[in-house]
Amino acid sequence: MLTWLMPAALATAIAVPWQSADRTAMTAEVIRTGSVILEGVTFEPDRAVLARDSDRVLEELRGMLLEHTEWTFEVQVHTDESGDPEQGRALSAARADTVVGWLTSRGIARARLVGKGYGSSRPLPVAPAADPGLQRRRVELRKLNEE
Repeated sequence: MLTWLMPAALATAIAVPWQSADRTAMTAEVIRTGSVILEGVTFEPDRAVLARDSDRVLEELRGMLLEHTEWTFEVQVHTDESGDPEQGRALSAARADTVVGWLTSRGIARARLVGKGYGSSRPLPVAPAADPGLQRRRVELRKLNEE
């Protein structure tokens, strides 16, 4: 399965090409916009358990974090609008904690990461032919420091 990265700057756009999710592309996007949306980090349905295919993208992210030890991030998890909004927020918070836990268990300092679940409160605009749920469910990293 191919893994992709969507630039966070696309939050205000509807459709543009996606880039390969390697650490070089992630780093460039963080430098350019201060954030990056990871396509390919997914979870088991209705659970805060990472899907097996998420490891490749998370390993690339880990590599970027090891190369740029001065950077700190908010790890944001977003859900779509289906279901109860409070349950979606709680699930997204648990999923953010899962991503933070994955990274810290592999050597990234906990002090560099803040997990935050937003539920469906920050939807992205979607392309007309796209599945809105798939485009709005996402893991996004937002850089917290200016260094």
